[in-house]
Amino acid sequence: MNALQRVRSAPGLWLGLWVTQLVIAYAFSRPVAATVSQAISPHTYLREQLLPGIGELFSQNPELGALIGTAVVTAGILSAITWILLVAGVISRLSGPKPTAEFIGTAASKSPHMLIVTFYALIARALALMTAGLLVRGLEQPLIKAATVFVVWSICSVALDRARTQIVLAEASALHPKTLLHSFRDLFRTVPKQLAAAVGVNFLAAGFIVCSLFVAVWGMGTGWAIWAGRGLAGLTLAATLWRIAIAVESVEQGRNQAG
Repeated sequence: MNALQRVRSAPGLWLGLWVTQLVIAYAFSRPVAATVSQAISPHTYLREQLLPGIGELFSQNPELGALIGTAVVTAGILSAITWILLVAGVISRLSGPKPTAEFIGTAASKSPHMLIVTFYALIARALALMTAGLLVRGLEQPLIKAATVFVVWSICSVALDRARTQIVLAEASALHPKTLLHSFRDLFRTVPKQLAAAVGVNFLAAGFIVCSLFVAVWGMGTGWAIWAGRGLAGLTLAATLWRIAIAVESVEQGRNQAG
């Protein structure tokens, strides 16, 4: 079973995570939507000059920007915590069909391990991004700069996927940083094709995110934009699961070859 088939064979996993994602977004969007609606109602020109109008609106209502920023950061932190709590179960499910009780048990028992390796990955990601920033500082093309930084970000994400998968499926140690370091090494030494595929899938997820931002801006307040944004969020989640499934496939292939 290849990585994409693993995702397609787990529609309940995708649906459950998508609903959880929507619930978190909805909970934090309601107070923001009410405040924005109240602030925007006197400004009919926003329909004709959307982006300049939004800039003027925020400049006249700085508390609005603070509210939105706080809500976005809080929702992001809560989403990250939720993902750390569930990702071990996600990996277990992508490795093969599992009953719900086993999914929950794996997620709960491995969540401390996921937290530790995520902390190590934050340090590695910060160092990698700083190095990438220094390397592209002299470049004049902003698109190349952005692409390079995103590739480095993606490689760190793929290495974290592999380290988490090793912890869940191969009982690797989460306490020792070598699990993450070995994941980086293996990506370039033994599974470069999987690395390229996973980075490509991450670019696909980023494309969905960019599309959702455009939809949110140009369709602000319309029903179609809300549902399009929800659909794009579901596609972004599917791409993320596909990226993780590539790590699951790679680790299981390595275990089978070693056995």
